[in-house]
Amino acid sequence: MNIASLSALLLIILIFTLPSVAVAKLYRWVDDKGVSHFSNRPPAAVVAEASQVRRVKKTATKKKLFDFREKVVRVIGLDIVELASGKQVKYIGVAPTEAYLARTGRKDAAGEALAFHRKLVEGKTVTVLLGREKKNSQGCYLGHVFLGQQAFINAELIRQGYALTEEYPSDFEYQSLFIRLMKDAQKSRRGIWAF
Repeated sequence: MNIASLSALLLIILIFTLPSVAVAKLYRWVDDKGVSHFSNRPPAAVVAEASQVRRVKKTATKKKLFDFREKVVRVIGLDIVELASGKQVKYIGVAPTEAYLARTGRKDAAGEALAFHRKLVEGKTVTVLLGREKKNSQGCYLGHVFLGQQAFINAELIRQGYALTEEYPSDFEYQSLFIRLMKDAQKSRRGIWAF
């Protein structure tokens, strides 16, 4: 399956699995240079803002459509990565699954899950959209992380059965999606649920 087919499939899955009563939606658009962007604003507003960005390209204070885009240099855990700048990003809605696996005596599953996570993001440039709450008490940025057009990393880890979901009080946008993806992974016995 090529990258275009995979991204189209992921987009279709996200569209059909998002609840009809969701408070926020995620829109994807591609600018004139072929770079994908994600936003919670409708495409017309995004396109209008993009044309403004081109006109004031050199203005450092212009608001971006994403918080930052950087290369992942290290996977710290199933829910945290370190970026090239040294920033650590905690995936919103993804629980620290390693602790759960250790408690349930399935450390071998944690190794497989970490290997999957490393293969998915390590050495690749990701786009981070921070949540309403920018950082947690440990100083990690809290974000929704995207790998170009290929994957919504928070959702992909849960969908493949390599992570548990957890609720963040300030960010409910994808909670029902994450719960549905986790239940499906459990039912299909994917990832850590196969053990």
